[in-house]
Amino acid sequence: MGKVLPIVVGILAGLAACIACAVLVAVSIAIVDTYLAGHSLPPLARPWVDHGPFRFSRADALMNACALGAGVGTGVVVAKALARSRRAA
Repeated sequence: MGKVLPIVVGILAGLAACIACAVLVAVSIAIVDTYLAGHSLPPLARPWVDHGPFRFSRADALMNACALGAGVGTGVVVAKALARSRRAA
């Protein structure tokens, strides 16, 4: 059980960071898209990959990359910090 707790807490912290980052990036992209549309520029949400059932925009790629990076980074940092503090105790 000594190694399981830091991993579980790291996963939960990573999931929370992933969701929070996705919401913040989605709101930011909506603001940028509104600005771009107001200036007659192409929005970030236009299709980028459109092959068969796959539709993917630059906004989707940006949001997924930021959320994945935040989630994995937070999870790793929290899990390592908890494991280190439990080892020292």
